[in-house]
Amino acid sequence: MRKEYTSIIKRWETRISFIKKTSLTLSENQMLGLIGEIFFFFFLMINEYGVKDAIESYIGTDLAHKDFKAKNIWYEIKSIHHGVRSVKISSLEQLESEANGRLVIITFDQGTPTSTESITLNGIISELKAVLDLKWQLKLNEKMRKIGYIEDERYDEYNYRFIKLNLYNVSGEFPRLLKNSLPNGISKVSYEIDITSIERFEVDD
Repeated sequence: MRKEYTSIIKRWETRISFIKKTSLTLSENQMLGLIGEIFFFFFLMINEYGVKDAIESYIGTDLAHKDFKAKNIWYEIKSIHHGVRSVKISSLEQLESEANGRLVIITFDQGTPTSTESITLNGIISELKAVLDLKWQLKLNEKMRKIGYIEDERYDEYNYRFIKLNLYNVSGEFPRLLKNSLPNGISKVSYEIDITSIERFEVDD
């Protein structure tokens, strides 16, 4: 009997060791990006559009070019560390559209596990689920699985503190690359926008 228990314990120790050596599905940059999207979803989209429309507008998890599209407006969310002065636009399509949209820049600083202001990926997703009915929890779970998020206690090692949220109107003269302005032969681009250059496009809502 003792040998049987020893064998079981060894198998579990081997499994735990394997899990610890396995890399997390999301990188730290992806983690921070997802925290920003969930933060925006939780504190702005639900208040503005209600749970149903907020869930359905969250199209970034379906590999769409924009993160959210609700009614006649779209939102592209960018999470940055405090002190960073530019945001990366990973494709032409992120900021190109016939409809007006918003670039949302959310700034975070490093947090500490003991601070009540600290935000973790697991924590903010759990808080969001707590205000959703089961139907919408399942919808959210499905969206999280699509982008590779599975709850893992190791995500709790990454703590952030919310600093500020800025919204910018993307239309007209907003600095961005557009397909019709590119030389022939160029099909894919990524670029960075200096945040100080878009201050005049900032909006309050």
